Amino acid sequence: MIPFNKPACTGLELTYLKQAIESGHISGNGPFTKRCHELIKDKFGFPEVFLTSSGTAALEIAALLCDFHEGDEVILPSFAHAGTANAFVRAGARVVFADSLGHHPNVDPASIEQHLSAKTRAIVAIHYAGVACDLKRLREIANARNLILIEDAAHALGARYQDQYLGSWADLAAVSFHETKNINCGVGGMLVVNRPDMRDRATQIWHQGTNRRDFENGEVAFYSWQRPGGSFQLSDLNAAFLYPQLLQFDEITNRRLQLWQTYYDQLQPWESKGYFKLPQIPEYADHNGHIFYLLLPNNALRNQLLQYLTVHGCNAVFHYVPLHTSPFGKHNNGALSLLNCERIADTIIRLPLFDSLSQQSVLKIVDTLKNWHELQ
Repeated sequence: MIPFNKPACTGLELTYLKQAIESGHISGNGPFTKRCHELIKDKFGFPEVFLTSSGTAALEIAALLCDFHEGDEVILPSFAHAGTANAFVRAGARVVFADSLGHHPNVDPASIEQHLSAKTRAIVAIHYAGVACDLKRLREIANARNLILIEDAAHALGARYQDQYLGSWADLAAVSFHETKNINCGVGGMLVVNRPDMRDRATQIWHQGTNRRDFENGEVAFYSWQRPGGSFQLSDLNAAFLYPQLLQFDEITNRRLQLWQTYYDQLQPWESKGYFKLPQIPEYADHNGHIFYLLLPNNALRNQLLQYLTVHGCNAVFHYVPLHTSPFGKHNNGALSLLNCERIADTIIRLPLFDSLSQQSVLKIVDTLKNWHELQ
């Protein structure tokens, strides 16, 4: 069976884990956390970053920085992981779901505009599969109403919009280092803070709501509780696992992009026959090879193909179940029709893609897809 995913591993992780253990500091904000912070800021140009225990934890800090009041609303795409919505619901906001584009799972800016109200406080853009949303338009929508723009860049580290790295366009951004992501530390994440006026508050929230950084810098005699915060920091053991992957970030990304391109080149002739649709990459976007997916003509064919791939040794999967159709989403938002999101959720298949996947395995999967279509 060809698995859907294998976590990236450079072979140096054990070396750095040993160093972390021997340092005597394996909790948060240790030596490897600091090394990762500096490496990430230097490579991607982010002004301030904070490693977190998960991508959702990064979004939870972002939600606290929004300082929601009763009745405030956040617009986010329904085609999303529950963790994206959870971060804002737990902070007291009401989530309002927007539809996907007709040709791509990313959020449709026109749908966001339709859901704007006097209660809207923030907009969340998810860069699905590491492909950039139309950030210029989203930034214009946010600026026109003085809204906070947040990038859920869980899939998207290293991808670009108009030659600028995703995560650097919005006020805040969240990245995931879950084992399913291009680089990983098992479970982990990162908050990017681009707005200068939010950096001090973000630092305090990351430090359990205290001014501990001021204490560590010798600016105060002791640290004390300043605002609501939480236990958001990433263990330095996880940071030590992440560090060598950051060092080999380009190599890992390039391998994934090569495999992604092999899928695309091999399957493009079959798309022209109407069997499925391949991912579309806008001219403004440079993706990072995070996901390769197909959109089938209907749900029945999608389910048949999933079963066929499984029988023939390939673990392909689908996601997401749209949030607006979930029990919690219905309970809080009522009945809602988002046709593009629902169609994509019903017809999407994600094919195996990870940096240690062989070219031969990709070609085997392609042959299996072609054999299935010849049987139709």
